[in-house]
Amino acid sequence: MDQLRIGNLARPLEPLTPEDTLARATEVIRAVPFDRVPVVAEGRLVGVVTVATLGSAAHTLLLDDISPEELRILSIDESALSASPALPADASLEEALSLLRRYGSSLPVIRADGLYLGMVDQADVAGALLQAARPPSIGGMATPLGVYLTTGAFSAGARGSLGLVLTGAAIGSALVVVGVLMGLLIHALERATHFPIRASLNSVPAQWLDLNPYDIWGHILPLVALALFALLFRLLPLTGYHAAEHQVVHAIERDRPLTPESVARMPRVHPRCGTRFFAVGVLLVLFGNGLPVSVWWIRYAAAAVAIVLWWRVLGDQLQSHVTTKRASPKQIRSAIAAAEELLAKHARSPGGRPSLHARIWHMGILQVAAGAYLAVTLLSFLAGQYGMPFFMP
Repeated sequence: MDQLRIGNLARPLEPLTPEDTLARATEVIRAVPFDRVPVVAEGRLVGVVTVATLGSAAHTLLLDDISPEELRILSIDESALSASPALPADASLEEALSLLRRYGSSLPVIRADGLYLGMVDQADVAGALLQAARPPSIGGMATPLGVYLTTGAFSAGARGSLGLVLTGAAIGSALVVVGVLMGLLIHALERATHFPIRASLNSVPAQWLDLNPYDIWGHILPLVALALFALLFRLLPLTGYHAAEHQVVHAIERDRPLTPESVARMPRVHPRCGTRFFAVGVLLVLFGNGLPVSVWWIRYAAAAVAIVLWWRVLGDQLQSHVTTKRASPKQIRSAIAAAEELLAKHARSPGGRPSLHARIWHMGILQVAAGAYLAVTLLSFLAGQYGMPFFMP
């Protein structure tokens, strides 16, 4: 809070000059969101024109029986200019609010050298004071250890990088389990039907439409693997923490109290969720692999069109039905604890700007990728050692 200064809030407003007419001043003050307009000569503030001074000037001049034409062309300097205090650009928000409450709902702001900078009103200051406790942007992830949140400059919850690595390990483990299940399924189908499914995957397509028994498997199996992964992911505890993460971020962004009852009422779907990028992968599988056409560029052209049209809609549906589920009270409490920790860190340094390296690290993608790589490498090795059938399209 101490780092915020009134000069950062000043809104640019083109000032009047002492030579401007009363008619011009009236037009300007009716069009601006302030109760006064600054009057500047050679860059320096010489006064203001307010709604009250305009009314007083008009009333006085009417009593003097001045014609409308003479009234219209009178200069501000002759009719409506009044003195006004100014806010120094380096004033604190508390100092500025005190002056605003004393002298008017808006005041001009001047730089240290006396030059006019802009205008500020009470709403600007109140907004800055109220929003200072809320980071401009919050991201997060679900981890087996709880909810992880970050502003890019700070992070909180889930024991930091450990939780993120475990998230990657959970996703990697799910991929390997799907690979083993697919291997077992293909093995069982081959034994039951005596059809060489694995061999057919490497055969040259017989025609451009792959609806024959040999070529169709290359399109069916990726869809089965995708469905298995979605089902397995839905069963993971991560999805409950994922919902809690979204709900607590919604609560912060809407300035709702961080109580279990309030957070639990928030939506599970969030527009900035990375599930939308997962939706891109799903559409690539559905059209790039699943479409029963042997000409690859037709499949991927269809996938590109589908991505443009449906990636947002599908991403929201996947959040609702696959990557989140109703959070338990424990998961909601984890999200609230992470949010309170994050907001406390932000309050101690609200103006902190992280380096690119820090932002990338706090995003957590590197840690998740490392956990996924380690899990896939280790579990794939163990599956091979124990002779488990494995298939990943």
